[in-house]
Amino acid sequence: MDDRPHPSSPRRRALARAAGRVLTSPALVAAVSVAAGLGATLALAGAAARALTAATARQLADAAAPGRDAAAAAQDLPGTVLAYGAPIAIVAAAAALLVQGALARGLWLPWRDVPGAPSVGADPATAGQRASEAALAVARTAALLVVAVAAAAAALSPLARLGAHDGAALAAIVGRALATVAIAAVALAVLEVAVRWRRLEGHLAMTERERRAENKEQSGDPGVRQARRAARADDRQVLADARVVVVGEDDAVAIGWRPGAPPRRVAHGRGLDARRIVAAARGRAVPIVADGALAMRLAAGPAIPDAELAPLAAVLAAVGVSAPT
Repeated sequence: MDDRPHPSSPRRRALARAAGRVLTSPALVAAVSVAAGLGATLALAGAAARALTAATARQLADAAAPGRDAAAAAQDLPGTVLAYGAPIAIVAAAAALLVQGALARGLWLPWRDVPGAPSVGADPATAGQRASEAALAVARTAALLVVAVAAAAAALSPLARLGAHDGAALAAIVGRALATVAIAAVALAVLEVAVRWRRLEGHLAMTERERRAENKEQSGDPGVRQARRAARADDRQVLADARVVVVGEDDAVAIGWRPGAPPRRVAHGRGLDARRIVAAARGRAVPIVADGALAMRLAAGPAIPDAELAPLAAVLAAVGVSAPT
């Protein structure tokens, strides 16, 4: 879109997903579901036909027996139909869910207004888009009819040569024709996916104003940036006398030392404060040593225990600072 020259950002895509503006394709979901159901039907056709034939013959024989009720004899037939129909329905439903999940990257799609998200997604939003999607559906249906007629015509000659009892051959011919139509339906539905993907990408793209607003929000308010710079300057000033920073899993302790004086703790932070101390140490080129146990002991109190002077001297010596005496 000319009025949206900038590509979408990861943040805008996340907002669009939270609002339910994701890729969808009813045509592809339906086509794959029908194709999967047809495949399951063809796979079970032989066994289902034999089971239904045997059940029907058995029930007819039972119904003809003296004292038997015809309605009671036919009670087993629905169970036989369900035993073969249920797997077909399950396969078709599972295929539909898989395609929907692959397109939308999720099965549950919220539809709500999220600030910063596009107001529309892959679905047509204007009269022109609805007209073009309707025209595409008509063209897809016409092409599918052509494929169906061609498949039926190709099956006529083999059907004419079949004998009266060639049930397996009949099923194979009909199955090939139906499979051709199903594959064509899936292939034609991919066209809808391409159109909807392009439409979604156009809605996800950003205007110049949206891009500037997002950049401002991500970089923060100028006042906030100024406060952050001041905080970083303060952190660096605190570490002005630091000779080494000992870091652990969640602690950072800055140690200062001058010849003739015992080492002292000049700063300690935990969590976010620890990360700030580490960042300030890098800014001032203060050596950083990872020693979780020592950092935890140094963080226990404001004064450095006498028992920690020896390991601390080893740390200072390791970073090139003369060991305190």
